[in-house]
Amino acid sequence: MTGANAAHKPDNPLASHWRGPGLLALALAASLLVVSLLGSSLSPLIALGSLVLKLGSLWPGLVYLAAAYGLAWPLRRLWKDAADAAPIQLAVGVALMFSLSHLLGVLGLLSSVTAIGSCLIGIGLAIAQIAQACRSGDRPAPLGPGQMVITALAMPAAAVLIVAALMPPGWLWGSEYGGFDALSYHLQLPQEWLAAGRLAPLEHNVYSYLPGYIEAAFMHLGALTLAPLDRGLLAGDGWRLLACQGLHAGLVVVTAWLTARATTRLALRAEITEPIARWSGAVAGCLALATPWAVVTGSLAYNEAGVNAMLAGVLLVCAQERISPFSRGALVGLLVGVACGFKPTAMFFVGVPAGLLLIVATPRALKTLLPALVAGAVVGLIALAPWLVRNALHGGNPVFPFASDLLGTAHWTGEQIARYQGAHSFDGSITDRLRTLLWSSPTAGPGSSAVERFRGLANPQWGVLPLLTLGSIVVLLLSRTRLHITGFLLAACLAAQLVAWLTFTHLQSRFLLPLLPIGAAAAGLAIARLRTLAGDRPDGRGGVALLAGFVVATQSVFVIGIYASQQRGSAGIGLPVYPAAFTDREVEEPYLSAAGWCNTRPLDDGLVLLVGDSTPLYFGPGVVYHTTYDTSPLGELLRATPADAAAIARGLRERGVGWLLVNDSELRRLHQSGWYDPDVTPDSVRNLADALGGAAMVWPDERRYLLQLAPEGTP
Repeated sequence: MTGANAAHKPDNPLASHWRGPGLLALALAASLLVVSLLGSSLSPLIALGSLVLKLGSLWPGLVYLAAAYGLAWPLRRLWKDAADAAPIQLAVGVALMFSLSHLLGVLGLLSSVTAIGSCLIGIGLAIAQIAQACRSGDRPAPLGPGQMVITALAMPAAAVLIVAALMPPGWLWGSEYGGFDALSYHLQLPQEWLAAGRLAPLEHNVYSYLPGYIEAAFMHLGALTLAPLDRGLLAGDGWRLLACQGLHAGLVVVTAWLTARATTRLALRAEITEPIARWSGAVAGCLALATPWAVVTGSLAYNEAGVNAMLAGVLLVCAQERISPFSRGALVGLLVGVACGFKPTAMFFVGVPAGLLLIVATPRALKTLLPALVAGAVVGLIALAPWLVRNALHGGNPVFPFASDLLGTAHWTGEQIARYQGAHSFDGSITDRLRTLLWSSPTAGPGSSAVERFRGLANPQWGVLPLLTLGSIVVLLLSRTRLHITGFLLAACLAAQLVAWLTFTHLQSRFLLPLLPIGAAAAGLAIARLRTLAGDRPDGRGGVALLAGFVVATQSVFVIGIYASQQRGSAGIGLPVYPAAFTDREVEEPYLSAAGWCNTRPLDDGLVLLVGDSTPLYFGPGVVYHTTYDTSPLGELLRATPADAAAIARGLRERGVGWLLVNDSELRRLHQSGWYDPDVTPDSVRNLADALGGAAMVWPDERRYLLQLAPEGTP
């Protein structure tokens, strides 16, 4: 075919369908290359090689999410007539898969056989569904030019999310103190559960009493990858820890997709044309992906992305028109229950908005609304039942460490409860709380860090989202379309979340992350409204498109800037490093660090008790610890025999402890805060050290020192 006829040759439909994703993949690859070179003195060849090599660590998380999608297929009849069946299936599948991991862990059945088997079943179902869709010719609509441009602007942020997830835990993010929570329990608990063969409460780690659905998934990844029991996720070079971070990063992408589809559906219901609705959905999804807080927490082994994925799923389910009230209620209950399984505060941050969305989405006749609410409550309770039962059996309080006044303090004393509650609450007035939300904490002194000062919406890691959300709500409320009602509903959901933050938390900016799916959806809908008002005017269309591109690009710039500032501008040099390097197991000089000494010493001379430290991930299997609020064995002995060093040493030896590794700087910080055991103070430990003959070893750079207890039988 030649000449004029060739010019009218139709495009290959398959090639046209994949052209958009292919171009976006190229944009992501280019962004990954640039980000891998940021803050690095490494040669481009080493940086690129490290990136490619480490990308192989992400496969377990991808397998887990693919299995989650397939696992929900048998329940598809609950939403068979919904317009967005595929993303709903993913949201439900994630909820089911994480619940399954937790249940298997609680029952002591999470082994390599069940971990691999559950993933094979889920992936098999997913493949069968995809094959069925291919036979029927059912393919998703191709990306439009506007969607591609907006999504391409979010690729730098996506690249940071991936590269940061490939960094060793503890290397990045000053706002999280190097991922303190991951090192103390998100990754540490799966290590201990894998070794024990069961997910169960641990009296030395209070966070094991939380639902732990994300930690159960990390345990699942360990079993899936045949992690040896003695080293667990740290076996080999520690690549399994990167797999855990990759799974959480994958939940950020899931949140973005669900938010995009929910926004598109809400726009279509408001009679926005389909091209504009899909474009506005892309804007919302990219904001959910590219907001710095999402990237910072998403690249760590945290749980925030799981909460947001469930909330975005609730928004999507409630935006559907063709789901029965009973099915809608059951699905919302499942998603809310699992959101609470990720993080208990989701009861307020997800549960209350979900209730509002469900009530508005369900016809108000009592015969339809009541079954929906009952179904939601029952299914949500079932989703959380394994957590409630295991806590009740272990300590009598199903929600320990919460509701201690009503349900009991389990193994804790009243003094421990008071310390825990004091550390997880804010004592300021309403004015102080509002000031913290909108500007900076009144308790922050002149020398306070940005993390301590900007504990609310003023934190730079929100980017432009707070102002954008506020402006978007105004646009929606001023609309004379169905978006007017949607704007009121989203504003009510956001207000409920802000009240929950002000009332039930200790006012950390990260705890506001559940605002993200709803705020991003509001922004996308406002963009759709402005684009509709612009009509066919070229200047109007161009102005709205420029605004949408600007806000997404600005969020990506914030992400790049925050990443580039980490480790004093040298974040990139951590790319070739694997987590096992932080254990110092392979260095020739075993005393290079305290962790190196712990990992290379003989294990027959007693356990090492960490004093001050509660992040034992890299310290090896022969270490015992307790969290800040849990019972200190040293504290118990100091109270019993405060002036008898020999009796204290003997008491510790009876518990198998042969060494005390003291983190002096952390101990001083905790003592000043009033959160630590009141009898374990820098002075009392120093006095004990002097009585025992002084430090056996000192690491001045780490401000740690080691005490040796006299062997048994020694006077």
